[in-house]
Amino acid sequence: MSAAFFFKEARIFIGKFKAPQLLALFLLALMFVWSNSAIRRLSVTYDEPVHIAGGYVAWKWGDYHFQGLDHPPLAEMISSAWLSFKMRRQLPLANPQDSAYRNHWIYDVGDALLYHSALSHELILRACRWSLFLVFAPLLIVVLWLYAKKLSPGSEYWAVALLAVEPSLLAHGALATKDFASAVFILAAVFVWCLFLERPTELKAALLGIFVASAMLCKYTNLVIWPLLVFIGVFHWRQWTLTHAKRISVMVIPVFLIFLFCYQGLDWHVYGEGARSTWARAADGRWSFFWGEHSKRGWLLYFPMAFLMKTNLCHLTLAIAGYVLVAGRFRGRRFGEVPATVMALLLVPAGAMAMGMISTVQIGHRHILTCYPFLILMASVAANHWSRRAPWSWVVWGLMAWGVISTGRISPYFLSYFNELSGGASRGYQFFTDSNVDWGQGLGELGQYLKTHFVSAIATKTDKGAMGLAESSLPVIYLSYFGSGDPGAYGIGYVPIGFVSNVVRRRETAQSPALSPKIILAVSATNLQGTYYAKKDAFEFLKSRKPLAQIAYSILVYDLTGDRGAILDLAGLFDGAGNTAEANLLRRRAQN
Repeated sequence: MSAAFFFKEARIFIGKFKAPQLLALFLLALMFVWSNSAIRRLSVTYDEPVHIAGGYVAWKWGDYHFQGLDHPPLAEMISSAWLSFKMRRQLPLANPQDSAYRNHWIYDVGDALLYHSALSHELILRACRWSLFLVFAPLLIVVLWLYAKKLSPGSEYWAVALLAVEPSLLAHGALATKDFASAVFILAAVFVWCLFLERPTELKAALLGIFVASAMLCKYTNLVIWPLLVFIGVFHWRQWTLTHAKRISVMVIPVFLIFLFCYQGLDWHVYGEGARSTWARAADGRWSFFWGEHSKRGWLLYFPMAFLMKTNLCHLTLAIAGYVLVAGRFRGRRFGEVPATVMALLLVPAGAMAMGMISTVQIGHRHILTCYPFLILMASVAANHWSRRAPWSWVVWGLMAWGVISTGRISPYFLSYFNELSGGASRGYQFFTDSNVDWGQGLGELGQYLKTHFVSAIATKTDKGAMGLAESSLPVIYLSYFGSGDPGAYGIGYVPIGFVSNVVRRRETAQSPALSPKIILAVSATNLQGTYYAKKDAFEFLKSRKPLAQIAYSILVYDLTGDRGAILDLAGLFDGAGNTAEANLLRRRAQN
């Protein structure tokens, strides 16, 4: 058979598909490529060790008190299932009698599991990330597909395509945390509830119970799903019949079984204790940074601005067009006459945004991740409608091309994504910190950067026989890190200054960077803005200086060699930290 024959057959096969179908297939494949890159390349983020350890402890010892006051166990158990079963004999994890475990130092236990097990920390992290991704990414795709098809046949292809290039969902879908799973379960619960309102069946009631219970077991704050579902139902109270009332009771059974499975029949009261503890912590507030200001009580505009700045312009534009289109389609009708599936597209994002706006815990755009599946659905309706109408079809395809380029050029650092109108990812830390930009994910890239830019430079001055000497000449740096990762695990020799971590890190080297040819200071963006420092302007002296590099859009690297003022300012920080020996070395260096 000739090559011409194969090309002809391929053209016939491809010709059977429409353009949106081909786009969805292509971008879905691209989504898995991008996600694989993020899963492999990002170092551990702040909360991942805790979630992995919490799931491991729940499986191995049935202990729900260990992590129960902070997080429910479902997403964590799914994440760590592989560790707890297939590879459990190879993990010499500290036993329940160890002091870290007994004192509930959950970050220390997570650190021991990740960095002091028989398996490498990269393998553990990737396995746990893949466990969550392979469960929840397909589930999200299926629910989006069905929901979009219900809204407007043909929209399902656009929904999948838009999902594949949505940076916030890509970012958290590649992490072993609970935010992505939570958003998926809420979408699924809302969709099934809307279908139940239209036509109640026992199967829908059972599915509703599964998804509602699963959402509750991902986050304590997801208890708000109950009033949310009631609110959607209130608008359609005229549709309620005795059949609805009879069949809704079926959902109690799967709710009971899901809780029974998660808690293995034990310690149900931990859920109530954890929920009360979560709401109490929320009432206390937490320090946050927004647009040059610090607050422990939050801002009304924090989440709306984060949403506008961290959402792909393709999705924003199409979603706005979708809302306008739907508003026109149902103009003049009462709320009860609008299908529940359409009402939910407005009510759920509005409810999530309203909760975020009044919250005193504003530490990350991930807290409104629930909005994004509904944004995609509305955008898919607009894309499906306008792509069939010339010349608007060119606008739709142009927006999709823009969306692919905008998201793709930041891969795999989707966590730090900011759209073009906000200045892009490199400027994100000027407006937000913490998990909006910097969640500790840049350690591996920092180690690679130091090796590439400093070891290679030394190696070029040596012969091949001296390569081993060059490899050992990786510079010792000053490091101000925000996160729970271990810099030493990524080959970084450092002297710590102003670490913000729940794990105490000791000095990695006896050598001082002040005695090195170059004085290199690497600072996490969250620390640069003083988010969690009592002295908020600790690193103010760096803001007038241009960084040597910006690693993973989360760690800024400065070369202070020959900069007397900056060296003296850094010495002052060591004085404040009680490390006068290092401060004196820096002062002597500044005098030379």
